[in-house]
Amino acid sequence: MEASLVSFVAVLFLFSYHPVSVSAEIAKVDEVCNNVGGWYVTPQICHSVLGTDPQSSTADLNGVGVIAANIVAKNATLTLGSIKKILDASSDPNQKKGLETCVLVYTNIIPKLNGAVASIKSKKYSEALEVMSEALAVPAKCDAATMNDPNLKMVLDRDGIPFSTVASVGQAVAGYLSSNYSA
Repeated sequence: MEASLVSFVAVLFLFSYHPVSVSAEIAKVDEVCNNVGGWYVTPQICHSVLGTDPQSSTADLNGVGVIAANIVAKNATLTLGSIKKILDASSDPNQKKGLETCVLVYTNIIPKLNGAVASIKSKKYSEALEVMSEALAVPAKCDAATMNDPNLKMVLDRDGIPFSTVASVGQAVAGYLSSNYSA
């Protein structure tokens, strides 16, 4: 009985130290996702977007920001590719005009998003926040130009997490970092 009690205490002692290191690794993505609600992003949405990169669970705060910005830039690039495919297949001049506007707005934001990744790496969070805020307007500009073309909507909705959701998370993460960790 006494040996069992000693073993039990030893196990408790070991576990009391082990979770601290594990939770410290996980805590950064949790810290960000649990505190971005003021940016109208739920922790669940934040985790679903950031969770697409397995490194998010072990990243430091700056790393979480870099991951978020990278996800936004990659999603914009994928979205642009999908729009171009629809444009190439379209024979309707009105649809083509709207899709050309979409191509233009996504083409213009992608280099800026890549710059936002660099800004976050340099801990210039307010610069990244400006770009992420600008990225939020891209889907609305595209929707207005295509007047919610059902073909475009179907393809973009199938491409994983919609750009508007990813951009919202990117803006929320950049905003959180800018508000709490800017130099």
